[in-house]
Amino acid sequence: MEELSLVLARKGDYKQAYQYQVAYKSLSDSLFNKENQQRITQTEMQYNFDKESQTAKAAQNQRELVYLIIAIVLILVIIIVITMYRFQETKAKIQQLLKEKAELNNKEFSLRENTLKRDLEFKNKELTTNIMYLLKKNEFIIEISNRLMTLKKQLKKEDQEITQKIIVDIKNAQDDDVWKEFEVRFNQVYNDFYERLKSKYPDLTLNEKRICAFLRLNMTTKEICALTRQSYNSLNVARARLRKKLNIQNEEINLVTFLENI
Repeated sequence: MEELSLVLARKGDYKQAYQYQVAYKSLSDSLFNKENQQRITQTEMQYNFDKESQTAKAAQNQRELVYLIIAIVLILVIIIVITMYRFQETKAKIQQLLKEKAELNNKEFSLRENTLKRDLEFKNKELTTNIMYLLKKNEFIIEISNRLMTLKKQLKKEDQEITQKIIVDIKNAQDDDVWKEFEVRFNQVYNDFYERLKSKYPDLTLNEKRICAFLRLNMTTKEICALTRQSYNSLNVARARLRKKLNIQNEEINLVTFLENI
């Protein structure tokens, strides 16, 4: 159309040429506007597509990030669960080992305690046998002394003097070896009782220490009298003197209980 306008212009038909030029311009503008509109539409569509693509990609990235976080959390949870399980398993094993060790220690302690108990019972039996020997020996001495006292009355005066001397010698007779053995066995059973007694109360006589040992054995007054060849009154006086030396001022304190705590 533009060429036609030029041809008419050459022929001098300017009016017609102008009309064609205007029509061409109008058509050209229309086409240009249409192309521009198409371009704008395409641009808008591309923008919307790119925007949707970016949105979809961002959503995908977000989903992937969420999945990654979930996976990491799950892995951490699994690790924590496994760690806790192994910790509990190790703790249970340690507790089992400690329990077994405690049971073994208890068995060893019970075995040691039973052994010590048997040893103590054996030593107590030996000590009891030793005491019974002393009792029998003293009873025998007392019986012989009494028989000699009865016989003395039937003898002549010079023979009575000899008999009396024999009676005194018999009553004063002491079997030191037996007493020493008794004291050794007593200390084996009652852990150096004599040493502790001597350390706390050094002024005690040998007879008083022996009375303490007999009381520690919870012997009766009759048995102590038979062993020491003392009368009841003499033994009561000796006990009163012993309480004074042990500084027991309270009459309610039992002498046997006091000696058990030394």
